[in-house]
Amino acid sequence: MKVSASLLIIFFTCLSSIYAQDLDSYHSLKVAGQTLSIRGHKIEINADGFLKQVGGDGYLSDSIAKRHHILYEPIHFHYYIDAKKQFKFIPTEFRFLTIGKDAVTWRARSIADGLNQDVFGKAYANGVIRFKVFVSGAEVKFENVNFHIPFNISNSNYFGGLGQKGNARPDTVKWNSSSRLKTKPAFWVGNVWEGLYLRLDDQPVVNNHKILNGWLNEKNEGFQINVKGGSMLSNFTTGNIALASGQELTFNYTIIISEHGSLKLPVNSKQKLKRLLYLDRHTK
Repeated sequence: MKVSASLLIIFFTCLSSIYAQDLDSYHSLKVAGQTLSIRGHKIEINADGFLKQVGGDGYLSDSIAKRHHILYEPIHFHYYIDAKKQFKFIPTEFRFLTIGKDAVTWRARSIADGLNQDVFGKAYANGVIRFKVFVSGAEVKFENVNFHIPFNISNSNYFGGLGQKGNARPDTVKWNSSSRLKTKPAFWVGNVWEGLYLRLDDQPVVNNHKILNGWLNEKNEGFQINVKGGSMLSNFTTGNIALASGQELTFNYTIIISEHGSLKLPVNSKQKLKRLLYLDRHTK
């Protein structure tokens, strides 16, 4: 049976068109409820504006998708007044501000005993997600603020950044402010399939006494990343912070959901982190 040249042209034209549509869909950002689809990943946003879950896609069954979840629990903050008492923020508002195929933005507000926590997020189609967190309201002295990212331990085999030299994730990673000149507060955790990059915005606020950068506080501030129960917990500790009335306490940070790696090539955590740092710096 002979196939005419015109039919072959039509077939390959259609195939090329389908491929182009799939490629365009892969590089476009989609929103369904409070779930974003970015580069084959599903990213759920919590009512408080932070990430609830990352991993899996529309082509996987629920049971298989759970195996690819990056987070053990949603990302969150703890605001401690003393060792036993902390503010319990209750979400009161969540809304998308803009929705496009290249980027979406949202705002969420939570309240607790005279304090407001306002979260502004912006997600790009390339996997970069910026967060700006503002805490304001009553005058208060925090004994400590903890920023927690509880990773799914089964998907946290590799680690890059914070001065670590190897590819495999150590049992414990520590970093404090005295290391800033040598290593920036940025790291990548993941496996072959996916991963999560975090960078804290530790740029000082210049000539503005109304804004406090929560990442730049005491000299004993810093990360401790270790196994805790069924999770691998990244815990950033600020130490004491005094927030005056009329001031805003800020915690700005960037997350990048890394692309699927190659099953044929070993994971190189340093190269992965280097590529993500470049993507971070060049996403405006």
